Amino acid sequence: MVYRSLSCFAEGLSDYLSRVFSLRDGAVLLSAPLSRGGVAPPNKLVVSLVNVERETAAGITFPSRPAGQRIAKSSPSWQLNLYVLIAALFADKQYEQGLRFLSESLHYIRNNSQLTLPDSGNALAVEPVNLSLAELSNLWSICGGGYQPSVLCKIRVLNLSGDEIRSTAIPITQKET
Repeated sequence: MVYRSLSCFAEGLSDYLSRVFSLRDGAVLLSAPLSRGGVAPPNKLVVSLVNVERETAAGITFPSRPAGQRIAKSSPSWQLNLYVLIAALFADKQYEQGLRFLSESLHYIRNNSQLTLPDSGNALAVEPVNLSLAELSNLWSICGGGYQPSVLCKIRVLNLSGDEIRSTAIPITQKET
């Protein structure tokens, strides 16, 4: 589900940027911002997963449902938020082009803040996240390189349901004395 969500987001962004800039090749790459050797993909907008967070605001319940003469209990479903870094990794001579790509990606996010995953109908909300300079510096240090023009977005709420039955119990139908 995480991969499908990120690839759907990256494909939509790539299609949009390809139309805006009249590109034949994809403009977006789903990848780590830098390889282990510290090398950036050439002249691409890179979408990278930087964190997965469990949303607990709705509470945690263990759902139960009728299963014949018994009650079936399942694991609780998880609501996940994905933190995604969108970085313009362009060569120094094409820095301005990278800023144009990043600017248009913000335009895409603003106009497509609700994405629907194909085949599942799950809706994802995309929103930018504010980072302080210290947090931004830490993020790029973890990524293994110096700062590149980028924006951090939160894709919320990805629902992973616990449909498998964990246990069954006989329902109480009348009071015993």
